[in-house]
Amino acid sequence: FNPSAVLSFKPLDAPARKHLQKIYGILTIGVACTAAGCWFHVQVAQIGSFITAIMSIALLMGSMYTTDPYSDRIDPKRLAMFAGFAFLKGVSLGPLIYYSMAVDPDLLMTAFYGTLAIFACLSACAIFSRRREWLYLGSILSSVMLY
Repeated sequence: FNPSAVLSFKPLDAPARKHLQKIYGILTIGVACTAAGCWFHVQVAQIGSFITAIMSIALLMGSMYTTDPYSDRIDPKRLAMFAGFAFLKGVSLGPLIYYSMAVDPDLLMTAFYGTLAIFACLSACAIFSRRREWLYLGSILSSVMLY
């Protein structure tokens, strides 16, 4: 880890931008699977418990130790394990979502849209910007715009 590289304003090279695109794509898959897990718990079957939390940790450990984590390509088996981890984590969060909807249903949607706005702004900035100062500016502005 090099702190001077983080604070550098040099333009991002093509491999770094491609890596950011992969990371944000995988993160989008994880968020979608977590939301699907929450929906599954609230609407279909209330199975969120300690067991699903343990199973999600087992899937995360499996995805960490399956293949070379420093490989350039995305392994479908690791991606499936990560998606399973995210889904089960959403199922584990299901009781919390259920109780927050019982208190105020608008609270959940406000939090969802706020998080979606920040995530979309940061993703777009990371994918489309060629210079780092736009990454820093985009992250600060998208976080501050909700206050």
